[in-house]
Amino acid sequence: MDGGDYLAAAARSRIHIWNLATTELHHTIPTPNPTTIAAVPMPDGRAVLASGDGSSVRLWDPVGGGLLQIVITSVPVRALAAQPEGKRPTVFIAGLNSEGQYAYYGRVGGCLITGNEDGAKHCAMNVLYSLQHLGYTIPPQADAGWVGEAGPGPSYLSPGSGGPENDFTNRNTTFMTWNQLHLARMLKDAGGIPAHGNQRSEWDAGCRFDFENPEHR
Repeated sequence: MDGGDYLAAAARSRIHIWNLATTELHHTIPTPNPTTIAAVPMPDGRAVLASGDGSSVRLWDPVGGGLLQIVITSVPVRALAAQPEGKRPTVFIAGLNSEGQYAYYGRVGGCLITGNEDGAKHCAMNVLYSLQHLGYTIPPQADAGWVGEAGPGPSYLSPGSGGPENDFTNRNTTFMTWNQLHLARMLKDAGGIPAHGNQRSEWDAGCRFDFENPEHR
């Protein structure tokens, strides 16, 4: 699409794109998801985001209508937005599990990063914080990465990088993997995070889980 302003809307298995300046229908993209419920064009005009009840976000070519990328979310995505600079989408996940908790309760998260700078730790901080904010449970030592030499250089699988033979990377990746497996098993055996004091559905219904305490401590 050109640099004009566009509006995208989802209707069952179609994404309709309108030119706001002319109010004319610019393009219609057929999708395989019969329950597409949200769509938004990226500001740079290179893609249209769409989501529905299929637990994924899809990026579509707004001109040719081809599928560019699929991002699996594991829960339905009810709303979408695009950052003004046109590079990052924002996904709004409003789903709840059967206990009334946010949808990612009872799931385990971790972070594996490859690069050639020590920014891996800063990336892991952001990613792991974001995962727990969505409801994931984070085990100890839940990050691992291949840093390589400071400055420009080879990535993990680049020839001669030494990444696959790096004891530091292999140790941290192994510990992270097993800690995730252990925590996932613990959560599964326990039936997930206990459903008390953390249910959005109950809070919306007026329950405050006995948080009032008149005593001074």
